[in-house]
Amino acid sequence: MAMHTVQTITGITFEQLRTQAEKVRMRRLPDRTLRHWLQQLPISRDADGMFDQEDVQIVCDLARWLRNPNNTIDQFVTQLIQEYSNAN
Repeated sequence: MAMHTVQTITGITFEQLRTQAEKVRMRRLPDRTLRHWLQQLPISRDADGMFDQEDVQIVCDLARWLRNPNNTIDQFVTQLIQEYSNAN
């Protein structure tokens, strides 16, 4: 009897990432805005073009951060880098 391996897809698509960020942002998130955010953040897609759960968390944290009009992406990235440096 032949056994078949089923690959579980655990990655998150661009669309799913956008949907999660919209929930946190509490308004629509245009694709071009999300693409801009992704260029600024230290995250990238895997070989299958998917994002992981940590990527989703970072994007959602940025969406939450930017709800304050005084906050910027640069400030968020600086804070994120500091947190990662302190954790290591």
